[in-house]
Amino acid sequence: MLRGLPGWRRFPLWGLCCAIALSWFLAGLLPGGALAADAGRSSKQILPARTAAFFSVADFDLLREHWEKTGIGQLVATPQMEPFARDLRRQLEEKFTQLRKLRLSWSELGDVDGGEVAVAFVPPNGKRGATGVVVLADVTGSVAAARQLLESKIREQVAAGATSQQFVIGGVRTDRLTLPLQGDRPPAEIYLWIHDDWFGATNRAAVATEIIARQQATATPPDSVATLAGNQRFQTIAARCTDVAQRRPDVTWYVDPFAYARAIQEGLRRPGTRRPRDYVRILAAQGFDVVQGMGGKLWFAEERFDVLARTLVYAPRVKANTKLRLAARMLDFPNGNLRPAAWVAADVANHFTFNWRAREAFGHAETLVDAIAGEPIFQEVLDGLKSDPKGPMIDVKRELVAHLGERATFLLQNRVPTVPDSEMLVLAIELRNAVRVSATLKRIMEANEDALEHKLGEHRVWEVLGADESDSALLLLEPDQASEDTGGGYAVAVARNSLLIASHVEAIGRILDAPTKLLTANQAFQKVARALDGLGGKTASFRFFTQPELAWRTNYELFQQGKMPQAQTLLGRSLNRLFESDDMDKLREQELDGSKLPPFAFTLPYLSPGGFFVRTQEDGWLHTGVLLKRP
Repeated sequence: MLRGLPGWRRFPLWGLCCAIALSWFLAGLLPGGALAADAGRSSKQILPARTAAFFSVADFDLLREHWEKTGIGQLVATPQMEPFARDLRRQLEEKFTQLRKLRLSWSELGDVDGGEVAVAFVPPNGKRGATGVVVLADVTGSVAAARQLLESKIREQVAAGATSQQFVIGGVRTDRLTLPLQGDRPPAEIYLWIHDDWFGATNRAAVATEIIARQQATATPPDSVATLAGNQRFQTIAARCTDVAQRRPDVTWYVDPFAYARAIQEGLRRPGTRRPRDYVRILAAQGFDVVQGMGGKLWFAEERFDVLARTLVYAPRVKANTKLRLAARMLDFPNGNLRPAAWVAADVANHFTFNWRAREAFGHAETLVDAIAGEPIFQEVLDGLKSDPKGPMIDVKRELVAHLGERATFLLQNRVPTVPDSEMLVLAIELRNAVRVSATLKRIMEANEDALEHKLGEHRVWEVLGADESDSALLLLEPDQASEDTGGGYAVAVARNSLLIASHVEAIGRILDAPTKLLTANQAFQKVARALDGLGGKTASFRFFTQPELAWRTNYELFQQGKMPQAQTLLGRSLNRLFESDDMDKLREQELDGSKLPPFAFTLPYLSPGGFFVRTQEDGWLHTGVLLKRP
C-alpha cells in the first residue's frame, strides 16, 4: 500500500519516535529489584558475571505472606475472585516460556524451595553457542521433596517421548532429558541436578558445567568478578536501590538490555532463514548502548505502603566518560517541578507528566530514522512536507518543532457506560508560541481531506476518522491508531497553551471545560504526592499518578463482558497485538472467561491510589513507585 508514495508519505515518524521513547521508558520502569546482600550463599554468587537477565524471589513463603496482606492480594483471595485468579495463574504459567523450556512451573518450585528461587538468562561464554535458561532453587530442608520433583519430571517427560540419560558433571550426578523433535529445530535438552542444597535446571550443557563447577569452588570469594555478584553494573544497581526499605525485597531483577535483546533476537531466528534487520545492532550503534543495565527491588506490604518499588536504569554517561552520542542524545529528560497543570481535573484516571527537550531530540532522531529505514529518509520526509503540493507545505522545524516546550502530559479518562472505546487519551505538549502552532495546525488540517473541523466554543478541533496514516500529512502529530481496518481516529487542537492530541473529540472537550475540582485538590493525589515527595521526588523528570477505581474500570468491565478483543483501550490494543493470529482478518478469542467476575464495585474497597517518579541522575534514571495502604 505504501509503495510508490513519496518518502515523507511512507514513513510514520510520530509512530516511530513514540515507539522508541515508550519502549525505552517502559523497559526502564518495570517494578522490580536488584539483590541485597544475604547471610548465606545466594544465586548471584553462583551465576556467571555475564548473566543477561535475572529474576529472583527471595523466599516464596514470605512472598505469599506479604502479598496476601496487600489490597490486591486480599481481593484475589475472596471467594468471588478466587476461581478467576486460579485460572489466571494457570495461564500465566503457561505463558512463562522460559520455565516452560525446562518443563517446570512456579508452583512446583514454590513447593520445594527452602528460600530463594531464581531464573536467569546466561549467554554463551564466547561468540559460539546459544543462551541458556537457568533455574536455581534453594532447597535447604527440602532436598527430599526436590529429589521427588526431579524424578517426577523425568518420568513425566519420558512418558511424553523424551529420552533420559544419567551422567556425572564435576562429581555431581546430573540427569539429561532429550525432548522429542519439534519442527526444524534441533532436539531440546534439559539438565537437572541437586547439589549443595540447590536444585538446578538448564537447557545448555556448557551452562550446567559452569554452574556446577562454581558450586564446587567453595573457596571462591562471594563477590568474585566471575560471578553476577561481582558484576560492577549489578553492584551499582544493588547499591542504589537499598535506601527505601529496611527489610529484604520480595522480588528482585536485573537485565543487561543489549545482551538480553541479542539473546532473544537469536532465539527467535529459525535455522536456515535469512537474518532479519538487526535492530539491536542499530540501537547500539546509535548510542543507546549507554544503557548498560536495569534493575531494582519490589516489596509487598512494606511498613508504609502496599507496594514499594525502586529501579535504576544504569547509563553512566558522565561517570564513565561515555557521553550521549548520535540518536541517544534524545534521552534528555531534565528534572523539574512537575506539579499538574491548572486545567487538569480531579477525576482523571491516570496523570503522567514529564520533561523532555523535544526540540533538540527531533534533530537527534535523524540518524536513527535513517538507520532503521535503511536509507536517508528523514530529510526527505521534511522536504516533502515543505514542498509537495499535495501536502501541507510547511517547514516542520521552523513552524512546528521550534515552538514546542519541554513539558508534556498524558491523561487517561473513561466514559460510562463501558463500551470498547470508553477509554479516552489525551497528550498535551506545552508550547512556546501557541499562536504560531495554531496557524501551522490549521494549514496541516486543511490539506488533509480526512479532517473534519469542529467548533468547541472559540476553539477549532479537528477530527480525523478512518484515515490511513500513510496518506495523511500530519505524520509528525498522529498517534499510530488511525487505520481503515479498525476505524480508529484521533482529534487535535491547540488550547490551554498546549498542542492537544486525543483519541476522541470529547476528550479535548473535557480539557476545554473549566474543571469543577482540580487534580491538586484531590485527596488521593495529595496523599500520593506527599509519599513521593518524602521518597525524594520533589523534583523529577517523570511523575505519574493513578486512581485504580477509575483507571481499571473500563478494562475490567470489558473483560467481564468478553469484549477485550474489541477493546480500543491501551491494554486491549496491546493484548490484541501480543496474541494476534496469523489470520489478520479474524478477531482473536478472549482466553479467560470473565463472565463470573463480581461487579466492579465489589473491588473498590480493595483498591488504593499510587504513583511513581523518575529522577535523572549522572549515571542514569532512578525510579521509585508506590501503591498506598488502604485506609
